Amino acid sequence: MNMNSTFNCYVKRLLILPITKQAKQQEWKIILAIAQNNGFPLHIQNLKKKLITKKQKLPTTTIQQPKKWVTFTYHSPQI
Repeated sequence: MNMNSTFNCYVKRLLILPITKQAKQQEWKIILAIAQNNGFPLHIQNLKKKLITKKQKLPTTTIQQPKKWVTFTYHSPQI
């Protein structure tokens, strides 16, 4: 797995977890430590900012599409 995608996943997870602000700060420190211990450049902070911006741009409401119903007819010799 690509390290960029790994840290992308870690940061996305951090942003969606329903945890306290203090717990998020602690989790962020852990992510930074993992990156540093594995020689990953610390531009992870840019990744976090990018994902936060992207999350804020998402629409808050979704448009409901009308439901489509389909009828399947089953024919069998036993019926």
